[in-house]
Amino acid sequence: MIVEAPNAARALADPDTRRFLEPFLGRECSAQQAAKDLCEDLDRVLTRVRRFLRVKLLRVTRLEPRAGRPVKFYQAVADRFFIPYSSTKFESFEAWFVAEFARREENLALSVSKEALAWGASRGHHAVGKRVFQGPDGSLRADFAFGPDVDLDLLHPAAPAIAYTVAFTGLDHGSAKDLQCELLALAEKYAGRKGEQLYSLRLALAPVQRE
Repeated sequence: MIVEAPNAARALADPDTRRFLEPFLGRECSAQQAAKDLCEDLDRVLTRVRRFLRVKLLRVTRLEPRAGRPVKFYQAVADRFFIPYSSTKFESFEAWFVAEFARREENLALSVSKEALAWGASRGHHAVGKRVFQGPDGSLRADFAFGPDVDLDLLHPAAPAIAYTVAFTGLDHGSAKDLQCELLALAEKYAGRKGEQLYSLRLALAPVQRE
């Protein structure tokens, strides 16, 4: 389905909104089941469901009788959507791309820092700073730490499952393509799992733009 209506395009262009459409793709689903699948509060799901109905991205498929109000089941009006750039509010594709990830990047960084601080505090470390040092391979490295010589073992079984790393490495085109394939395969391996805790996984790879 090509989405040209501005309100529908805005809903799908916003990553924090469109993920609520996932439980309704290719199947009918109640709001309660969708909340369970998304590990979300029911009220938040219902808010998005009402928005999707208003912009005609979702439809009611049936009503299931029960005591009191019947249970509504919904399904997305298509299994695939395409949002033309001309239907968005962005002044350039680059601006759209940056906006797509900016809020998620901020939320990810905040979540990682919160978990790291809590883990450090539980180990008796409260003063945090940044270390700049030479790595074993001779490269310049920097990380946030709870002191110049305090290494928190984030791989410890009791430590939070967090990671936030940026690495610079020189690669030829073939090696970069191999890494690209490995990263995408890793993301695909863990995508769509239904666990007790929702996690944000971000993988990125790009040549450094020299100014």
